Amino acid sequence: MIVASFTGHLRGWWDNYMSIEQKAVVINDIADNEGVDNLDMALVKNKEDDVYTLVLTILEHFNGRFTNQYETVRILLNGLRCRTLGEFRWYKDTYMSRVMEFPKNNYEHWKAKFIDGLPPLFVERVRKALRTNDGEIPYKDYTYGSGEEVDLLDISDSN
Repeated sequence: MIVASFTGHLRGWWDNYMSIEQKAVVINDIADNEGVDNLDMALVKNKEDDVYTLVLTILEHFNGRFTNQYETVRILLNGLRCRTLGEFRWYKDTYMSRVMEFPKNNYEHWKAKFIDGLPPLFVERVRKALRTNDGEIPYKDYTYGSGEEVDLLDISDSN
């Protein structure tokens, strides 16, 4: 049986965390549809699928749900806040590592969201520094990192 060689955390997870019903679902799983799964792997109908199901179950348990990771990251970023300037380094590192997971991470929305998550009084100072003469903030002209364009992170760090 495939789970006979489990050791350490994996063995504890299988023996103590998984219920008998959950174990049965994993071991007796059979693919019920054809096509392509969320990882672009081919699915064949009525094929034993216990290894695939076991691997997905392990990954989702230990790494969190990854089947729609962009939606999860979007939700996390929309709720991420930096309450004090003491949390700024953590906020910046967390925000940047998550937003870079998106294929289209250079949207103006994510740049504005970065600034909106800062402490309220600090947000006003940063916006004041970014505004043009007509009162608009041209987020498309700003980047997340160093370069020839104005850097959002440098503006945030210096104010």
